[in-house]
Amino acid sequence: MPSGKKSVSCIPCAKRKVKCDKIQPCCHCRRRRQDTCVFPDLIGAVNQPSRANIERIAKLEQYIRSLGGDPQPMWYSWKGQDNPTSHHRPSTEASNSHNLPTILNQRHTLYADGSFSPLPPSIHLGELWPVFLKNVHPLIKIFFDWEIAPAILKAQEPTSVLSIEEEALLNGIRFVAALTLTHEECQSTLSESRHELLQQCQKSTEYALTTADYSETADKRVLQGFILYILAMRDRTRPSAIYPLMGIATRVAERMGLHRDGTTFGLSALRSEERRRIWWALQFMELATARLVGTLSLTIFATWDTKTPSNLEDDDFNPATEVMPVERKGLTSISPCLWRYSILQRRRDLLGKNNSGDLSWMLSPHLSLVEKDAKIDELEDILADKFLRHCELVNPLHIHIQIGIRQFVFAARSNVRQPTLVNAKISELLPHSNNPNYSWVQMGEFHLVPDTILSVLWHRTLRQTNESVVYIILEAHQRSGEPDVATLWDLIRRVYENHPDLMTAVTRPEVDFLARITVAAWQKYILEMRQQQRSDAVGMQTPEWIQHLCHNFNLPVIDPSRATEEYAQSLNGDLLPPDFDFDIIDWSAWDALH
Repeated sequence: MPSGKKSVSCIPCAKRKVKCDKIQPCCHCRRRRQDTCVFPDLIGAVNQPSRANIERIAKLEQYIRSLGGDPQPMWYSWKGQDNPTSHHRPSTEASNSHNLPTILNQRHTLYADGSFSPLPPSIHLGELWPVFLKNVHPLIKIFFDWEIAPAILKAQEPTSVLSIEEEALLNGIRFVAALTLTHEECQSTLSESRHELLQQCQKSTEYALTTADYSETADKRVLQGFILYILAMRDRTRPSAIYPLMGIATRVAERMGLHRDGTTFGLSALRSEERRRIWWALQFMELATARLVGTLSLTIFATWDTKTPSNLEDDDFNPATEVMPVERKGLTSISPCLWRYSILQRRRDLLGKNNSGDLSWMLSPHLSLVEKDAKIDELEDILADKFLRHCELVNPLHIHIQIGIRQFVFAARSNVRQPTLVNAKISELLPHSNNPNYSWVQMGEFHLVPDTILSVLWHRTLRQTNESVVYIILEAHQRSGEPDVATLWDLIRRVYENHPDLMTAVTRPEVDFLARITVAAWQKYILEMRQQQRSDAVGMQTPEWIQHLCHNFNLPVIDPSRATEEYAQSLNGDLLPPDFDFDIIDWSAWDALH
C-alpha cells in the first residue's frame, strides 16, 4: 500500500485507543513488530453513515411537520449551493421587457459611449409634478412638498442651471410620476407613448444618479432620488435585482446617520422629521422587497432608534420650525404610510421587550388557531381604532387605507392557517366557512377596487396581485365539485377584468403560469359539472374571457361538450408540467418564475 497520510487511524491504534500519526506504517506499528499496520477500507463505508443520517433527518422533518412547523430554512429562496450555475441566463437583448436591467447592470451603461442624451429636467416636469403630489407623495413621504417646489420652478426656467443633486431628485420624481399614468393619460396629457416615456425617464434617472455618485453620496436629495428610482423599478425588473439596490440605499442612509433619531444630534424638528420620513420609507421597502425574494430582512432586529414620522401635514412645518408641532388627530396625508410603519414598530417593540417569540407566533405550533386569531383580532382592533374609524368613504386615500389594512389582516389569517413557506397543502387549510373574517371571496374582493382610487394603486405590483390570485384559483380547483364554487369563478372573472395585465402580459412567466392554472382549473370545473350531471352543465359554453386567455397565451381552448377524463388528460400535457400538484403551494418554485 502506498505511503501517505490517511484520513483515519490504523486498526491496531484504534483498538489500543492511542493516537495514530496516520502514516503507513505508523510510528506505533513500527515499534510493535507483531502488529500489522492496516487501515480500514473506507470504500462503501463512508456512505453508510450518510444514508443513516438522511433517514434520521427525514424522520425529524416528518416530526416537525406533525407539530405544524416547517423544517425548511427561513431563507427558502436559497437553492442549496453558493455558486449556482444557470443554463438559461438570457442576454440583455433577449430579456423580457418586464425584467429590465437596473442601474447596477454594467451591460446597461447605455451612456458610456456618449451616445445617450438624457431628457432635460424641464421636459414634462410641470405636468408630472402635480401627478406626483396626487398619486405618489401620500404613499412615499420622503420630503416636504413645499421644500421641493422651488427646484421644480427653477428647472422650468430656460436660463437656470440645476445642481447634479437637484437633477437626481427631479429625475426620480418625473420617473415615478410617469409610471402612475395609464397609456391613455400619457397620450392625452403628454402626447407620449407610455412605453417610450418610461424608457427615457429610466435612462435619464440612471444617468443623473450615476453622475451624482449615488452609492457614495452624503446628500439627501440624491438619496431621495435613488429611493424614487427603486420604487419605480419594482415592477419593471425582478425582485432579486431590486434587493441589492435596497442594500445600497440603506447603507448610504446609515452613513448619513439616518438610523439615529435627529434629536440625538440636536437637530431641529424640521430636519429630524424629514430624516424619519426617509428612514422609515426605506425600512418598509426593505421588508417588502425581502419578502418578494424569499428572505428575512434583518431590519427588525437591527439596533436603530429613529422615531416614526409624526401624524402631521407638510404645511404644519416651515423652514423656521424648531419645535415639533402637536400631532393631528384623525387621518392626514401621511396616514397611508403610518399604518404600515405602525406594524413594523409594533414588531420591534415586542423584540425590544425580549419577547422574540412573539415575532414568530404565526408559525408557532404551540399556539392554537383560536389563540392566533385572538392576537390578530387585537392587532386589527388597534389599527381600526387608530386608522379605520377615521376613514371617509368618499376619500380615495381613505379607501386605500381601508383596503390595505383589510388585506394585511387577511394575509395574517391566511398565514396562521398555512404556516409553512413551501409545500403547503390547500386541502389541509381550514374551510373558509369556519371564520367569517377569513374567506377566499373576501381576499379576491380586495382586487376589485373603485375607479376613484386607481391612481393611487400604481404601487401594487403585478407580482403582489399574482400571489393573491393563485390562492383563489387553487381553491377553485380544490372545490371544483362543490355547488357554490361558481361564486369563486365569477370572482376570478372579475379579477381578470379588473387587472387587464393578467390577460395581456404574455411575456411574464409568472402571468403565463397563472393563465395555465386558471385554464386547467376551469377544465376540472367543467368536468366535475358533467360528471355530476348538473343541469347548468347542459349546453354550457366556454366563457369569452377564458377564450381570450387561451388565445393570448396560446393555450388549448376547452370544449365543454367534450369534457371527459381522457379529454382533460390530453389537454393537461399542453397546460402544465406532468408532476404539477394543484394541492401544493410551493412559493420557492413560484419565486423561480420571477
